Amino acid sequence: MTKKWLLAIPVVLGVGYLAGPSPASPVYRKDMPQVPAGAAALESYVQSGEALHKLKPNNEARIVWVNDTLKNKTGYSIVYLHGFSASQAENP
Repeated sequence: MTKKWLLAIPVVLGVGYLAGPSPASPVYRKDMPQVPAGAAALESYVQSGEALHKLKPNNEARIVWVNDTLKNKTGYSIVYLHGFSASQAENP
């Protein structure tokens, strides 16, 4: 008798899981956002986007330039995404 209940538990859990709610299918956009090409305009674009959100100090997005006096475009860039609640000071 107890063996039947042990077999019924995974079946009941499986049916409950399949009968449960499911999220709506995401709608993806194929067009890329328009981003300014100039260094000053790009920094302003990032800062204005970050100003829309309530963020902890030093958790906002920022651009770290190789040479911050010239702010030249380089051949490549690195995007570093730290943890959602981590700050930039917590880099390893």
